[in-house]
Amino acid sequence: AEMGLMHITGSRDGPPVKVGVAVTDLTTGLYTSNAIMAALLARARTGRGQHIDAALSDCQVATLSNLASSSLVSGERDSGRWGTAHPSIVPYRAFATKDGEFLVGGGNDRLFGILCKGLGRGEWAGDERFRTNAERVANRGVLEGMIEEVTRGRTTQEWLEAFEGSGLPYAAVNDVRDTLDHAHVRARGMVVKV
Repeated sequence: AEMGLMHITGSRDGPPVKVGVAVTDLTTGLYTSNAIMAALLARARTGRGQHIDAALSDCQVATLSNLASSSLVSGERDSGRWGTAHPSIVPYRAFATKDGEFLVGGGNDRLFGILCKGLGRGEWAGDERFRTNAERVANRGVLEGMIEEVTRGRTTQEWLEAFEGSGLPYAAVNDVRDTLDHAHVRARGMVVKV
């Protein structure tokens, strides 16, 4: 909470939300293991030990990355919580389906065109309200409502199949069990019995 993460986590009009896992603790462990490796390399070169200073607060501030950079460059406060959406790219968020949620990343005009075609609404790409990302950001509420009206008509699996091989970034919003059973997770050997 104190180092900014809860302020930017949660739905747009909702309260601050804690991340579902101890992400700051995990990040601090990763930063610390990198520091240990660097210290070992320095010792091998110089024969001298190193002092490592790892703090949860420092590591959390570091993970604010692009949001912190934007605030420092602009001198303005951040724009708060966006849920699954992106503050300056539209559409880039999860949309409800018949049985869950489907996340899409229409990060540029070409990808937006792929999304429109896959949704069966190719004409949206030429709509004057949506031709450029700036226009889509300005008309976010209208466009996102139109997209969700379409996505609610099919299951998540049907949308996954519709966009397979399209080049559009997309994913089902999986629960933990679906993640552990995911073909990629299994192929990478992430779940093993010991």
